[in-house]
Amino acid sequence: MHRKTSEILTILLCLALFLSGCGTGLASVRATPTLVPLPAAMTIGPTRTPTQAEAATHPSPTPVPTQAETVTSAPPTSTPTPEPLPSVTPTPAPTATLSPTTSPTSVPPQAVVQADRLNVRSGPSTAYARIGQLEAGAEVDIVGRNEEGTWWQIVYSAGDEGRAWVSAEYIATDIGVGDIPVVEAAPPPEPMPVAESTGFSGKIVFQESSGGRIFVINADGSGLTYLTNGLDPAWSPDGTRIVFTRWEWDPPGVFVINADGSGEEQIVAGPKAKGPRWSPDGSRIAFTSERRESAGKFCFQPPPGFGPGRCVTLPKENHWKLSVLDLATEHIMDPNCDPFSFAPSWSPDSTRLVYDGVRGLRPADPIEGHDQEAAFIDYDQRDMYPVWSPTSDRIAFMYRQHDHWEIYAVNADGTGRTRLTESPLFESSQNSVAPEWSPDGQWIAFLTDRRGQWEVWVMRPDGSEQQPLFSPEVLEGIEFHYEAQSEHVLDWWMP
Repeated sequence: MHRKTSEILTILLCLALFLSGCGTGLASVRATPTLVPLPAAMTIGPTRTPTQAEAATHPSPTPVPTQAETVTSAPPTSTPTPEPLPSVTPTPAPTATLSPTTSPTSVPPQAVVQADRLNVRSGPSTAYARIGQLEAGAEVDIVGRNEEGTWWQIVYSAGDEGRAWVSAEYIATDIGVGDIPVVEAAPPPEPMPVAESTGFSGKIVFQESSGGRIFVINADGSGLTYLTNGLDPAWSPDGTRIVFTRWEWDPPGVFVINADGSGEEQIVAGPKAKGPRWSPDGSRIAFTSERRESAGKFCFQPPPGFGPGRCVTLPKENHWKLSVLDLATEHIMDPNCDPFSFAPSWSPDSTRLVYDGVRGLRPADPIEGHDQEAAFIDYDQRDMYPVWSPTSDRIAFMYRQHDHWEIYAVNADGTGRTRLTESPLFESSQNSVAPEWSPDGQWIAFLTDRRGQWEVWVMRPDGSEQQPLFSPEVLEGIEFHYEAQSEHVLDWWMP
């Protein structure tokens, strides 16, 4: 019994020693975790105060103080407590009452050009020189106005001190006239003397632009009257009616209207007609119009033994061809002419036409299918817009002189080519365009921009006595536009 008791005690002692060694071994290999206290700003769940029983059985760890807490006792050494975060006072955001250190720069009012092309002038009226043009949609800065508010002064680099003037009628802006200061402009230049009224009689019909307003005025500058809108107006031989064309119409075509603006009617329906001219005997009207035509055939004949020849029809393309309307029968004839034929003009006896062809001034027979025996009157393709004189011996026309247009004259047989206008040397190029004979053959009226804006001038058939036909006040508010597309700007009639 004693022996068994000793064996039991020995076994229990060994077992105690074994368990003591295993515990020591586990403790030696387990890593001690590092505790990282949470920042004061991070709060997880609500804070609960333990009961007395819980506090007795489970002592609470020392809490981490927040910004609002004050530490009154040192924490235990076994649990390091982080230093409390410093108290932060937020900086108030700036209010709207704070003023910037610098004032913004004043921006001139914006405006937009509404006209297709708007002249820019050195002063607030058409009496001032034109110094440039603005296209539709161009934005401008308004900096001043005239007393009446009919002209704006704008920022324009080519103007005097970077300023220039445009008509307020063609400017879109939300700015009121009263918001813009009045600017005093220098007086306009003195106009050149107007031609003696005793030397000019009859009436002139003219267009402001292609498709724009058409006016009638006496050659002495009186009686300016708006007529209608259209292209290329021309008088009937008796002066009672005016022929013109329209493109913006349904359908477009050739129209006539009485000289007093009444009785308008369409006489030809067709696309894009231009340059109608009444024959001197009053029986026919010649004009040009756009057509969709075949360019012809191209034929190829191979060498013998290589098969038959072949012809290929070329694709259709747009041409401009002459037409002649017989007013008595309303039949429209198609004279033989170039694929691109413009500005037909009648001979005084109504038997022939001259027009602007592919390679220069070209004659045509107004009868369908007939050819003129003569070839080109002039072979320079830079010649355009011919006008036959009432005396039948001379033809005035325009010529592209390098970078501008001048007016020349030539005999009806192609001889005697003479220059009638000429830009001064060492000055900006000047344009002289759209010649038109007076019915007595003593003068040639034309359009020129030699004073900075398009004006109607006159000269003798030899180019002498060049002078403005009207004073600037006569055509106040009228802005000529010319694009060198064979426009028939004006036509002169005398009783």
